[in-house]
Amino acid sequence: MAHSGDKKIAADEEPKDFDAASFFGERKQSHRMGCTCTTLIILFFLLLAGLIVAVVLMSRAPDFVDYSASRSGSVTTSAAQQIREALKNKNKEVTIVLTESEVNASFAKPGTQISLRPEAMYLVGPVMGFTTVVELSPKIEEGHLAFDVKSVKVGSLPVPKIVAAPLLGQLNSSLRESSGELAVINFTSVKLGDSILTLTGTVVGR
Repeated sequence: MAHSGDKKIAADEEPKDFDAASFFGERKQSHRMGCTCTTLIILFFLLLAGLIVAVVLMSRAPDFVDYSASRSGSVTTSAAQQIREALKNKNKEVTIVLTESEVNASFAKPGTQISLRPEAMYLVGPVMGFTTVVELSPKIEEGHLAFDVKSVKVGSLPVPKIVAAPLLGQLNSSLRESSGELAVINFTSVKLGDSILTLTGTVVGR
């Protein structure tokens, strides 16, 4: 016959129920914390890599000819000569051909330069310390030379067009300041070539 002491020992040795929810809940929480830390580390390195790539692209300067030493307003003189020649020959239609160096001499502010290519005109200059390239498409607007902005890049990195506002403001200012005898021409067309800008129009009042 079993004694009461034996029953007490048996009761003490009785195994407890396995709490699966509690056990796996702790494992899930530990696993979740480990995943969160790993994800944050991966995101940090991805952001760092992206920042490095952006800095490299922004620091890459385009390969254009530097015309900074040739700015003397020679474009106005060249244009005036061509206009006078046309007027002397009593030509109503006038075609003015400007070279890249002449365009830079008149329209490019110090620290900036203009490159002429058949597909576009490129305005290059610093914005907030970074070399910025503005791709322009010349057009005629109400008889005057104007430009549409096709794209803007800081180094090799595409950026919003608003970034080019300071450079475009300088270009428009130069166009007004350097008009000279170009003001007597009502332009009707503009064409880009390799290092050439060709303007065609009629003499006002003829």
